[in-house]
Amino acid sequence: EHGYKTAWLAGLLTPLTRTAHDGCSPMFLFDAPGSGAGKGLLVDITSIILTGKPFTLVGYADNNAEMAKTSTSSLLEGEVSLLIDNIDGVLKGSKLESAITGKMWSERVMGLNKMARMEGRINWFATGNNVQFSPDMGRRIIHCRVNVVDRPPGFKHKHENLAGYCLTQRQVLLGH
Repeated sequence: EHGYKTAWLAGLLTPLTRTAHDGCSPMFLFDAPGSGAGKGLLVDITSIILTGKPFTLVGYADNNAEMAKTSTSSLLEGEVSLLIDNIDGVLKGSKLESAITGKMWSERVMGLNKMARMEGRINWFATGNNVQFSPDMGRRIIHCRVNVVDRPPGFKHKHENLAGYCLTQRQVLLGH
């Protein structure tokens, strides 16, 4: 029942402590049985609390070459956190798996006969509905399954604009 809350909290704390350990961090996959469950909101408030702005979105390609290009370009741009949004189908691929768990990333720079080599310290997040994942990917993710719950008539959220609240209360939420 509270598993998604624990997974969400781990997704919030991991980027905050990322530089405190020398190793890899898992991808946080926010998954639901359908639209409207709140997974996008959970990801949005995570990013707002961490950075004050939304995550950078990247597309998911079930293609190793495309995921290698995405990973390399993102690392070269200095991205710290990325969100693969609306995964449809099976999350898999050796290049994405390597990007998630590798300490160092090396890949040819597009259009050049030159290799880029850098630390692979991106905090990976993903969303989707009924996402399946390969066994190799399964050991690299923390799966945050958000279940839709029917709300009683008249139910109101404590904060009608939760993202706005998190932005205005960011320093308090970070404990500063």
